[in-house]
Amino acid sequence: MNTKEPTFHRAFGTYGIYYNDGKLLVIHKQGGPYTYRYDLPGGSLEDFETLPDALDREFQEETSTSYRRVFPRVRSRGGTLCTKDV
Repeated sequence: MNTKEPTFHRAFGTYGIYYNDGKLLVIHKQGGPYTYRYDLPGGSLEDFETLPDALDREFQEETSTSYRRVFPRVRSRGGTLCTKDV
């Protein structure tokens, strides 16, 4: 009898675009395969996390910046556009 929980692999991630006053917010990667390169804030989903929730978490973890989503729907490629909360 197998008592292990079933495991699965998801190839989903989420990235946010923060554009304010003519400037695009990017992060400077400090680890992983893109070390010392620039990227948009975002990343992978945790177990049972929705794409918008993952974006909120990743954005907060990587930038410590508050924002509001201007397109809260999840688009076909998994992205959600966002802008700074005024």
